[in-house]
Formats: sequence, structure tokens, C-alpha cells
Amino acid sequence: MQLRRYLVPLALVLISGLGGFYLHAAVGTKDIADRLAPVTTTLTAPAVSVLAAAPAVQAIPTVAVPSVAPAVQTAPAVQPAFIVQAVPPRTVAGAAAPTVAGADAPTTASIPPAGVDVLAAYRGKVFSHGASGSRLIALTFDDGPYPNTTPQLLEVLKSKGVKATFFMLGSEAAASPAVARRVADAGFEIGCHTYSHLDLHRMSSAAMRAEIEKGCRAIEQAAGRRPVLLRPPYGNTNAAVRQVCGDLGLVIVNWSIDPTDWNVKVSSESILKKVISQAHGGGIVCMHDTRRNTIKALPDIIDDLRAKGFTFVTVSELIADHARSGAKAGEEALPSTNPPEMNQPLVIPLNESAAPKKP
Repeated sequence: MQLRRYLVPLALVLISGLGGFYLHAAVGTKDIADRLAPVTTTLTAPAVSVLAAAPAVQAIPTVAVPSVAPAVQTAPAVQPAFIVQAVPPRTVAGAAAPTVAGADAPTTASIPPAGVDVLAAYRGKVFSHGASGSRLIALTFDDGPYPNTTPQLLEVLKSKGVKATFFMLGSEAAASPAVARRVADAGFEIGCHTYSHLDLHRMSSAAMRAEIEKGCRAIEQAAGRRPVLLRPPYGNTNAAVRQVCGDLGLVIVNWSIDPTDWNVKVSSESILKKVISQAHGGGIVCMHDTRRNTIKALPDIIDDLRAKGFTFVTVSELIADHARSGAKAGEEALPSTNPPEMNQPLVIPLNESAAPKKP
């Protein structure tokens, strides 16, 4: 009985201590959790914000690529061929028309399409006349420039407002550079008639090339314009002449109307009659600015041809019209009236300012 009295209080003490221990443990655990809660919130908040911002960051790689790709893909559209076509090529040397009051109205032949070299298909080929259905005609003059006659002929052309093409000898251009320059400055077309009027088809290719190049250089130095047209002396050509001219980028120009004014016995009246009787659309008249009778006949030639409805153009303009008509380079719709070959020596008459030369 005495023992129970001691055991009961002891038991109560133990029970009370264990309860306090458990209560303290429970309270301590909660306190720890409460203390850690701000830390946990602080640590997890950036992670949550980063994850929330992640979609915006992931959009960055996909923005620039689509916008850059189209710009890169447009580059192939600019091709070298397009650039070349957009820039007009070298203009036809000497094709400018004299600016004279009352001159013939410009024709469509004088305005080739932009970026098109109208002479390209004709280089190395013989061009003797233009389209026969046109009312165009080209006056050409060989063997000058000559100081005693060429200026007089220029005055006639200027007063009439007529275009023309001069096939100069390199030797004459070198001897009279001021006259050659005057022809160029007046806006007339200039071609080459070789340097010394040699018969090309009797020469080797090397000698022929040297003769032509020497003539072109002399004319360019005197007139300031390099010819792109060549009139072979006597109108004589062959495969070798065509090959050399093609290599040099020259168009071979002969004629379809020949008044034979190179012959000193031919009067101005005869020159006039032959030109008018032979005149045709697309015709090329071969005359000489070294002949006084030619200069005398020229005003009536111009007036009569105009009365018949002809318009005067340069050879290059006649070629442009020929190309526009659909005809192919080298096609001859009309027989050429080139004079037969003549090899007799030239005779210098006393009553003429220069030796009469065949074309």
C-alpha cells in the first residue's frame, strides 16, 4: 500500500514529462517550418519567374531567320546579263545627224531600241542597200577629206539639212585633219575607206588587216571618232575581206546607186540624171567629195529626190531600218550595181582638184 503511494506520483510525473516532450517536439517542428517558409519562397520564386519568362526567350531564335531569308533569296534576280542590257552599249560612231534648220524629220530607223547594238549582226557582212519598201536613201562620199572640195560639199549639205556618210581615206584624213574634224563636228557619219585605197581582195589577210587598221587609226586621230563602217576600194570583197572586217567589228558597205562620178569625163548633168534614174527605196548612193561636178550636181540631186518622197539618212540608220524590217544581215533583195574591177593606173587631170578615184 505504501509502495502504491509512491508509484502513482512517479507515473504521473513520467506521463507529464513525456507529454511535454511530445508537445515541445510538435511545437518545434512547426516553428522550424514557419522559419523555413520565407526561405523556400525566396528560393522558388526566381525559378518560377524564369520558367514563366521562358516562352518569351524561346521566341528569339525564330524571329530573325524568316525575315532575313527572303532578302537573301532576292539576290539571284540581279544577273550580269540584266545589268548589261540595262546599260546602253557603245553608240554607233558617227550616227549623229547634223542639226540644221529644215533637216529631214528623224525616222524610226534613227532610234534603235535601248541596249541594242543594231550593227552587231552586220559586222563582217556586205551591206549594199536597205529595205526596198522604204522611202529612205543614203548619200555617201568617198576618198576625202579634201581641203579644196569637201568644205564646199559640207556647205551644200548644211544648207539643205541633209544627212550623209563620209568614207574617208586614212591618208587624206592625216593630211587634212582640220577638214576631217569639221565633218565630224557637223554631225555627219564617218566610215573608213582604208588608208591608201589599196585593193583589199588582192592582199594577204595580215596586210589587209594592217591597211584597214591604219586607216581607222588615222581617221580616229583626225576626226576624233573611230569608224565602224568600211567601204572597200572598188567595192571588191571576198571571204578573207569579210573575215578580217568581222574580226575588227566593221560592217562592209557598198552601194546600189552609182553615177560613176569618179570618171572625170562625167558631167554634173550626167551625175544628176544617173542618181535620179537609179534611185530606189533603201538605196545607197556612191559619190565622191573630191569631184567638183558632184558638188555642182548635189543641190538638184537633193531637191529632186525629196520631190519624189525620199528621206535622207545615214548608212547606220539605213541598217537599223533594214534590221527593223525583219530582213537578215547579208540578204540582198536587189542586185548590186558595183562597178567591174578596173586596174588601170589613175590619171590626175589638170582641171580637177584631186585625182579621180574609183569608189
